[in-house]
Amino acid sequence: MHKFFKQIPYIFFTLKNVLNKNDQTSLTLGFVLLGLTMLLIGLAELSFLNEKTTNGYVLNKLSSETQELVEDAEISDMLILRARAMAEIESVARSKGMHKPAREDIAFVLPMHVVAQK
Repeated sequence: MHKFFKQIPYIFFTLKNVLNKNDQTSLTLGFVLLGLTMLLIGLAELSFLNEKTTNGYVLNKLSSETQELVEDAEISDMLILRARAMAEIESVARSKGMHKPAREDIAFVLPMHVVAQK
């Protein structure tokens, strides 16, 4: 491992000599480095767009789940209100009690005009 670290300055020195000696090699190396840079930038942007799309998918899924939960909550509230209303009607009927009316409480209404005759 120590040999490798000792050779690093020689690698850069050799690369510098190659670039100085041959313009064609330096031009080719420049295009290769430019291509690699473009490739890395493209991969970074692809990764960013992939993350953005994934977040959009998750957001859409959570939105639909939220809508379903809201609908379930509304149905539950309606059922609770209906049960409370029935319980209220039953408690009022029990508290007031149902009893048969007295004869004097019943009033018969006689018609003033005859609608039909045989």
